[in-house]
Order: sequence, then C-alpha cells, then structure tokens
Amino acid sequence: MNHDHTMTNPLLSNAILPLFSRIKPEHIEPAITQLLDEARAIVNQHLQATTQYT
Repeated sequence: MNHDHTMTNPLLSNAILPLFSRIKPEHIEPAITQLLDEARAIVNQHLQATTQYT
C-alpha cells in the first residue's frame, strides 16, 4: 500500500467530507488506485485466512 499521497490528496483524507475546494483532476486516479489496492489487500487477507469457501 502506498500512502505517499495521503497528506496531499484530499480524496484520501480521513475527514468526514473531503475539502472539495482542494480536489483536482490529478487527485482522482491516485486515490482510486490506492483505495483499490487497499481493498484487494483486505480481500486477499481474508482469502488466505479462510480455507473453506461458501
């Protein structure tokens, strides 16, 4: 997981709502990429922890 953009990308903020006035088009792709990477890591973690699938 890459958190390099967390501090500079308003879309990756932990705030309830992002600072909309600071969002730029170049923030979108890195934010989506990072969030998808994090989601994939969570799914893989669960798949590795489970031996029987239902």
